[in-house]
Amino acid sequence: MLTNEVAAKLNLQLFGRAVSDAEVNALIEKIRRDGGVRDDAFLDVYQLGFSNNRLAVPELVKLSTSVNEYVRLAAVSSLGILKAGDQFDFLVQRYETQGRIWQDRAMALKVIGDLDTAQSRAYLQKALSVYAERTDTEALWTREVIDLYLQ
Repeated sequence: MLTNEVAAKLNLQLFGRAVSDAEVNALIEKIRRDGGVRDDAFLDVYQLGFSNNRLAVPELVKLSTSVNEYVRLAAVSSLGILKAGDQFDFLVQRYETQGRIWQDRAMALKVIGDLDTAQSRAYLQKALSVYAERTDTEALWTREVIDLYLQ
């Protein structure tokens, strides 16, 4: 996954390359047809992020509510790969919604960091202050995620 993410980012940064709209639409159709129930469905969802094509963003937002944890996390992660800054409020809502498992909140926070904007960095500072005095495992893990972006 990491290799694919790096390759996708290099393709965009160095060559301005993105997968065609037709290919993204075909991949979206495949994911919809399969219903995200295959064990490896998350790989197709990651491919939407690796496409460097923002046409995938609305579908990734939909997939972020999948009952399949790996599909859900791949969808949120892919929003970061695509630098979907227009989804900042959505990501904040995902992070702040109580009752979500830690992995969902952590992925939303990671993607907020991936956006790398003044707004996202300010939000990470705010989130860090919430955990500054806490010593529980979630606080430790959350600070580690935030530190990836603020250090």
